[in-house]
Amino acid sequence: MNLELENPAELTKKAVGTGAERRRRRFLLKGVVQGVGFRPFVYGLAQKNNLQGWVNNSSAGVFIEVEGKMEAVEDFTREVSHQA
Repeated sequence: MNLELENPAELTKKAVGTGAERRRRRFLLKGVVQGVGFRPFVYGLAQKNNLQGWVNNSSAGVFIEVEGKMEAVEDFTREVSHQA
């Protein structure tokens, strides 16, 4: 599996009125990841980390976008790359 990330620095922002940093990160996963159950796996990881976003299969691979607290996005990134 090959995990490609967009530049996360460009997608970091502060939540309005909270002072808390949030991050939005986009992924493109290539390789043998499009089997049955992969989207529910990603959904479960996102729920576990209290993230919002989407996941979509295409001929180029699996596109994922998540947004939430910075630490949660980092945890999701580690988990999806190690557990997928």
